[in-house]
Amino acid sequence: AAALVVTSDKVYRNDGAGRPFLEGDALGGEDPYSASKAAAEIAVACWRSSFAAEMPPLATARAGNVIGGGDFSEMRIIPDLVRAQMAGVPLMVRRPDATRPFQHVLDVLRGYLLFVERLAQGDAPMALNFGPRDGEIRVRDLLALWGDVAWEQVQGEPMHEAPRLALDSTLATRGLGWQPLLDTPRAIAATAAWY
Repeated sequence: AAALVVTSDKVYRNDGAGRPFLEGDALGGEDPYSASKAAAEIAVACWRSSFAAEMPPLATARAGNVIGGGDFSEMRIIPDLVRAQMAGVPLMVRRPDATRPFQHVLDVLRGYLLFVERLAQGDAPMALNFGPRDGEIRVRDLLALWGDVAWEQVQGEPMHEAPRLALDSTLATRGLGWQPLLDTPRAIAATAAWY
C-alpha cells in the first residue's frame, strides 16, 4: 500500500526567473490557488514525518496543465474554449503570451501509476514532477494548434498569474523510466478530437 497526493506545478514559489522547477525548489505562492497547493505539500510532509511508522509510504506528484477529454471545469482554457465555441462567442483569454506545460491526462496518469507502484516498493522519492516532453507553449499557440478559435484578450488587469510555468521531469524520467508518449501538438489534437 502507498498514498500519492497530487498537487500542481503552481506549488512552487515562482520568482519569475523562467527556469523549470525542480522538486527541491522552494514552495509557496502569491495567489490563493498556489498557496493552497503548497499547504497541501506541507501537510503531507508533516504527516510523513510525524506518523511514518503508522502509515503507508506517502508522497506528492506535481503536474503541469493537464488537458484531455472530460474536463468541464470553469476557468480552465480548454473547457472555456469549448463552451465559447458551442455558444458562438469569442473565448476570453487572460494572458495569451503566458507559457504553460500543457500535457495529456493519460500521460500524467501513467506517471502517477508508475510512481505509486515504486512508492509501494519503498524506494521512491517523496515528490516528483511530471511535465510535457517538449516543454511549455504559449496560450496563443495552444489556440492556434486547436484550430479555428475566435478569441479576445481580457481588458484591464487580470488576476495574478505567473507568466511562465515549467517543470523539470528529470527525476521521473530517470527514476521511473517515465516520459510522455504524446508531444504537446498531439495532446492538443487528441483533446480536440474528444470534445
